[in-house]
Amino acid sequence: MSLADPVPAFTEAVSGAVPVPEPGDAAESLVLEDLTEDVDLQYHAVVPPGPGLGDHNTYDSTFSDAEGNVLGTLKGAGWKVLVRESDGHLMSFYTERAVFPDGEVQTTGWVDVQAILEGKWQSLYAVGISGRYLGLVGTRDLKGEIPRKRFRANFKLYRHG
Repeated sequence: MSLADPVPAFTEAVSGAVPVPEPGDAAESLVLEDLTEDVDLQYHAVVPPGPGLGDHNTYDSTFSDAEGNVLGTLKGAGWKVLVRESDGHLMSFYTERAVFPDGEVQTTGWVDVQAILEGKWQSLYAVGISGRYLGLVGTRDLKGEIPRKRFRANFKLYRHG
């Protein structure tokens, strides 16, 4: 294998193919769907207003249910670091930490910027890192509603092994 050879896991992540674990015992899972994610974004464009290669951002979010109850918060950062060869879409790499009253979840992965701007779902890998969620694995899904301000969000993590 040379440096020019594609890395399978990286290629799958960039293509948007994030495997979703099978549900386990509901008591050992985190399943939150159709959340409203309100974002306070600090966007740094290389060529304003962006988006473009080299742009980066940091953000703080809150997650609310349909009744408006805040369920958790999130701190994250993203970097627009490559253009996908297959379709010319700008790709961002994200890392986040979501905090809920009973534990924390770390996420990481690739987001297709064009897909987010078009309101399409994207998925990040997610792993529980503390509390009740320690060791759970799955995905955090997001879909743009109001660019750079509001998203729909899901968390689906399950225990394995």
